[in-house]
Amino acid sequence: MSEKRGAALKEGRHDHIKNVIQEALQEFLTRPENIARMEAAISVKRAALEVLSDPLIAEFGAEIDQLEVKQLIGYLVRRIMESRGYEVVGTLRITRPGNLFSRGLKFRRTSQSRDAFTRWFDDQVRAPDGTVDLDKLADLVNRWELEHPWKSCRNTNQLTLVARILLRKTVPESEYGPVEEPAQIVDKVAEHDNAALSS
Repeated sequence: MSEKRGAALKEGRHDHIKNVIQEALQEFLTRPENIARMEAAISVKRAALEVLSDPLIAEFGAEIDQLEVKQLIGYLVRRIMESRGYEVVGTLRITRPGNLFSRGLKFRRTSQSRDAFTRWFDDQVRAPDGTVDLDKLADLVNRWELEHPWKSCRNTNQLTLVARILLRKTVPESEYGPVEEPAQIVDKVAEHDNAALSS
């Protein structure tokens, strides 16, 4: 086997391994209980990453403590939180002994007026990486039997905006309900954690 071909095979294996790790982390980070943990941490001015250390170790073992993997986690958390209406405003030191992370991004909500409909809509149409999944958007529009605005829209952002406006007029409030306050999210996470400990 030539040296060039051997290097290409090794690179291909590396990419496959990286994809396996990234997919597993993305699935983990986008679970409702982990989103709730991160949002609760942000609401009390802590780094979103800080509350993920123990759950990450519990799921992936001590081997999760690798610089490259932790950088990937930070990157994924940033994409996820930005897709949920947060922006990065700096970094925070994490001083808790035994935490996987020594620092993490500090987030704040970009719009305090983001309402229940907007959160519901984003949860319906966004992929785990925060981008709009056009298949999910089409399914949502079809489910509510809206006229397709596809042909008159120039790009994905315009299409998403038009669909959001039309769905807001169509979908009853009972479908998406009120926005949960951070305290309610913290209570839910605590209930979930207590249930997991007792089982």
